[in-house]
Amino acid sequence: MVVDIDGPACPCGRRGCLEVYASLSAARRQVLGSSCMADPHVLEAALERRNPAMTSWITSAARMLREAIVSIENVLDPNVVFIGGTVPQAILDALVATIEPLPARVSVAAAPDTARLLKARVGLGHATLGAAALPMFDQTAADISLLLK
Repeated sequence: MVVDIDGPACPCGRRGCLEVYASLSAARRQVLGSSCMADPHVLEAALERRNPAMTSWITSAARMLREAIVSIENVLDPNVVFIGGTVPQAILDALVATIEPLPARVSVAAAPDTARLLKARVGLGHATLGAAALPMFDQTAADISLLLK
């Protein structure tokens, strides 16, 4: 998802993608000077030490994530947006705390007092759970071609 059309190049070939700003690779680049596959807990330790580069990344990533969430809400009108992944819990907590509060939503159908941003609870096993769910989805999902006849 592009969040800054004039932003830095992304590995996908586009410019200004959310990945460039709000991924663990982006945090590693800003905090460690390289996007190498360092243990994410190194970043968590930097957060605990209040490393200025890590604090700056949290602020920048949260700003871009906030814009992406608002765009998703305006286009798709979901009840809630989940945020998560392989990021350590402390970093996720810091991101959510910095993202909120979200600006007012444009949807009149949404209840104003409901949570709009929630942390995913799946954690590091999410890819495994998703892969395990695919055969069940394949067997239970409707065949779209039958619906279009």
